[in-house]
Amino acid sequence: MNAVIVEDERRARDAMRSLLANVEIPVKIVGETDNVRDAIELIQRMLPDIVFVDIMLGEESGIEMIRRLKEKHVDTTYVMVSGYSDFKYAQQCIELGVAGYILKPVTYEDVEHFLYKIYGERKGTPLKLEVERRLQGLDSIKLECAGKNQLVEQVITYVDENMACSCRLSEVAREVKVSPEHLSRIFRKETDMTLTDYVKAIKMEYSMNLLRKTDKKINEIARAVGYENEKYFYNIFKDFTGLTPNQYRKVEME
Repeated sequence: MNAVIVEDERRARDAMRSLLANVEIPVKIVGETDNVRDAIELIQRMLPDIVFVDIMLGEESGIEMIRRLKEKHVDTTYVMVSGYSDFKYAQQCIELGVAGYILKPVTYEDVEHFLYKIYGERKGTPLKLEVERRLQGLDSIKLECAGKNQLVEQVITYVDENMACSCRLSEVAREVKVSPEHLSRIFRKETDMTLTDYVKAIKMEYSMNLLRKTDKKINEIARAVGYENEKYFYNIFKDFTGLTPNQYRKVEME
């Protein structure tokens, strides 16, 4: 998730940068500025996912900045940061469709709350769509190979029924009584996917279901899909979904 910080107080800007660096959802700060004119140019150019903007920027207003960007049809999400609890400001933010209104001093919990909220609202992002595309591809492989190629069908069944095993190429080949080279060649020809990639995707799909539907601990889920090394499982899961297992569970449970 890309973010821009618009804040005219250096200390407050440094604090926000530090908070964003420590939240669980990966955030890349693609720009910072302390005034409305530069902020408008920066946001139009970078098109960040989220903008944290102070309500008062010297003699200018963060509210006016948002209004001008809305007129230019810039599609992003704004979180207003303010030292004022005045209802007048909050009402103006609501009218502009601002996602949140945080009072200073900003806390870790404030920032994390809005990042998770915004991630949940943006589940149609390219990352989410890519994960869904991969999972749909698994279903297509199973349907297309059913009754079409006995060897591939055997492999698919074996992997489904032995999720807690490593399911390495040599192991699966031994189970279906062919050479690893032959299995690798046939599986890729029939599915347009390597066996290794298929096994990883199936395991990640099962992991995602366990995270959504059970309260199992992460190390239990890792073992359930054949990863004895929890850290390795974390890395594989994040590479596949863009989130750590804990982040994924938190987002899906909201």
